Amino acid sequence: MGVGNELNGDDAAGVAVVRAAKRCLRPVETVQWIEAGPTPESFSGPVCRFKPDLLLVIDAAQLDLRPGQIAWIRLEEIDGVSAFTHGLPLALLAQYIMAQTGCQFGMLGIQAQQTEFGQPVSPAVVRAVERVAEVLRSFIAP
Repeated sequence: MGVGNELNGDDAAGVAVVRAAKRCLRPVETVQWIEAGPTPESFSGPVCRFKPDLLLVIDAAQLDLRPGQIAWIRLEEIDGVSAFTHGLPLALLAQYIMAQTGCQFGMLGIQAQQTEFGQPVSPAVVRAVERVAEVLRSFIAP
């Protein structure tokens, strides 16, 4: 699930990863790509019906790292990480989906450089998006 607002610069990172990852891949029954944008809670129904083994959320975050750095964020750490645009806390969404489906949860955060309205995604975050997308593609179509 890619999360973020495409109108706010680097906040688009999660959605961009999903788009880049599914590029050049044939649909796979065991993978559901979701471009959740700024309202990931709106996709809780489809995710629960899909019953994933793993829900992987990718989002831009304020992690106090260099722009474009990627970090694995544990569920217990989510509330301490500043994400940018969604209303419902991701930890709450994750806990709900895990309770409904029994799935595992993981989150990748990409350190944003800038999230101003109307700005493009920074070069550092573009590189991070491509790296994450490449790894995801390699797991799905080795």
